[in-house]
Amino acid sequence: MIKKNNKKIILFISLIVFYIFSNLPVATSITTTVDIFYVGENELGNYSSIQDAIDNASEGDIIIVSYGIYNENIIVNKSIQLIGEDKEHTIINGSIKDSVITLISDHITITGFTIQYSGSNFPDAGINVTSDYNNISGNILKNNFYGMTLFSSSNNIILENIISNNAQCGIYLSGSTYNTINGNTIKYHSYNGIGMYDSSNSNTVINNILTNNNYCGINIAISSCNIINENTITDNNIGIRVSHPQYKNQISNNVFSNNKNDFIEGERFPTFELIIVVISFIIMTVFIVFWREKKEKKTQSSKDTKNYLDARGNPCPIPLIMTKKKIAKMKKGDILEIITTDIVAKENIERYAIEKYELVRIDRKGELFKIYIKK
Repeated sequence: MIKKNNKKIILFISLIVFYIFSNLPVATSITTTVDIFYVGENELGNYSSIQDAIDNASEGDIIIVSYGIYNENIIVNKSIQLIGEDKEHTIINGSIKDSVITLISDHITITGFTIQYSGSNFPDAGINVTSDYNNISGNILKNNFYGMTLFSSSNNIILENIISNNAQCGIYLSGSTYNTINGNTIKYHSYNGIGMYDSSNSNTVINNILTNNNYCGINIAISSCNIINENTITDNNIGIRVSHPQYKNQISNNVFSNNKNDFIEGERFPTFELIIVVISFIIMTVFIVFWREKKEKKTQSSKDTKNYLDARGNPCPIPLIMTKKKIAKMKKGDILEIITTDIVAKENIERYAIEKYELVRIDRKGELFKIYIKK
C-alpha cells in the first residue's frame, strides 16, 4: 500500500515538472533581443550616418562605428552603446556648432571616439550630458568650447579619456552629483581642468592627471562632500581651489608639482576686489539702460510729427491708407518716414512711392522696415 502511494506521488510531481518545462518557451519568447548596427564605409557598414543608426536603434542596442570622419552633431535619446572602432581614427566633427554629442537618455555608453570642433557658445561641448548613469570612457575630446559639460546629471562614470586643448574647461559640472571621474588626462585649458559649480556634490575625482590648465587643475565652488584623491596635478596656475572649509570636501593624497599655488582655500564671502567689480558692473548696467531710454525718448521727441508715421502692428492695407492720408497733407519736397512691420505693406508702400512720388530709401532691421518718401 505504501509503495502504491509513492508511485502516485512520483507521478504527480512528474506532471508538475512537465507542465513547468512545457511553458518555458512562452517565457523565453518575451526576452528582449539586442541588435547591432554598423556605421561606416566598410563591408559591415549599414549606415553612413551615426545619427541615422541611433534613430533606427532601440533601447539596449549596440552601434559600432568604423574608422572615418563623421561630420555630425549627434543627439542620443536612447539607452544604447555607441562604440568607435579606434579612438584615434574614429572622429566626430561638430562643424563648429552646438555640442558634438548630447546625451539626454540614461544608461548610455560612449567609447572609442575622437570628439572635436563643437560650437563656441555656452554650454557647447564635445559631450553635453543632461542624463544619468552613463559611461563615457576611452575617448579623446579636443578643440571644443568645453570638453564635457554635465548639467543636473548624476551617477555617471567618466573614465580614462584624454581631454585637452578645449577653450574653456575640460570637464564642467553644474548641479551634478555622485559622478566618478577616474583616470582621465585633462590638460591645456584656458580655465579649469575640472570645474564643479552650483551644488555639484558628492562626486569622486580620483587618479586623474591635470596639467597646464591656466586657472585651476580643479576648482570647487559652492559644492560639498566631493572626494579628491590620488590625482597628479602639475603646471597649473592653481592646483586645487575650494570655496570654503564649510563645504567639507575631502582632499587627500594628491601629488602637486610646479603649480604657482598648489592649494587655495577661498573666503566665506567675496573678496573686496570682487565686490568692487560687481558694484561697478551694476552701476554700468544701470547707466547704459538709462542712457538708451533717454536717447530713445529724445529721438521720438525730435521727430517732426507732420513727417513721421508709425504704422507698426497694422496689417495691410491700413499702413498704405495711413501713408496716403499723411503725405497728402505734406508740402512738396518734404520727406515722410514710415515705420511698419508688415512686409506686404512695405511692398505696397514701395510701389506707391515709385509711382506717385520719390522713394528715397528703405532700411530694414530684423522685422522692422523704415521707408522714406519724398513728396
